[in-house]
Formats: sequence, structure tokens, C-alpha cells
Amino acid sequence: MNEVKRVAQLLRERNRIDAELSAIIGRPALTGHLGRWIAAQVFGVELGRGDLSAAS
Repeated sequence: MNEVKRVAQLLRERNRIDAELSAIIGRPALTGHLGRWIAAQVFGVELGRGDLSAAS
């Protein structure tokens, strides 16, 4: 399989995984959203749904 086909295959797989993660956490599957969701689950807190960039 050539590299372009392999990259296309990996992107399709990543998109499928991101869609599944988004469905679970209710937010885009971005690092910040995933980290906040994991922290909320681990520490049992409810985090606001505000824009993550507002904190910086």
C-alpha cells in the first residue's frame, strides 16, 4: 500500500475515533476537552462548558 493510501486510511480511522469520543464527552474530541472530561470523571467534579481559551 503506498503512503498516500495509508495516510488516507489512518485519517478515516482517526475521524471515526474522534466522532466516537465526541459522542461520549459531548464536546469536540480535542485535547483540552478530553482532559477536562477525564478530570471531571476522575475527581467527581462538574466542570463548566465555557470556552477553554477564556482561561488563558
